[in-house]
Amino acid sequence: MNIKDFITQLEESGVPDDHVINFTISDMAEVMHYHGTALDDAMKETGFISEVSSFIFHGPLYREDDEIVKDLLESDAVAALSDEWFDDEAEDPDAVYQTEEYKEALQETLEEEFHENWYEYDLIDYNLIQYDYKRGRVDLSFTRSLSFSFLKEHSDWFPLCEASVDLPNGFSLSTDLD
Repeated sequence: MNIKDFITQLEESGVPDDHVINFTISDMAEVMHYHGTALDDAMKETGFISEVSSFIFHGPLYREDDEIVKDLLESDAVAALSDEWFDDEAEDPDAVYQTEEYKEALQETLEEEFHENWYEYDLIDYNLIQYDYKRGRVDLSFTRSLSFSFLKEHSDWFPLCEASVDLPNGFSLSTDLD
């Protein structure tokens, strides 16, 4: 279902603007699990980290007050970046942190930190299904809950994902957005 039709259907169902909608990106990979690298292999094979990273760091979700970004801002990589950019001889040493150049460097650093250390941030769910003693499948998913008003405001931005919502009438709606 396209995003405009999804919004129309939610409006017709009487969903209020502050209602929460879950957006899920998912993928899977066939793996050899017996050597203990199944999750890393699945991440490399699918490019899932890049997909999630794009969802978080490019577009309207990227804000420094966002809970995911806040966690990443506490990383050593960001501390190193801040030290690199700090100019204690400047008239206003903190002014550098407001420049577009620094903000772009910060966004790149956050994205790189997420790529390298995604497992530390507990954002990606995974499940290993073992077919036999060495073959299996890893299911990967990332879910983000956003308000209906956010969806309406940024409807031209949303990536391919699954959207699910509990409707006010007690039913639920789940669809793949394209």
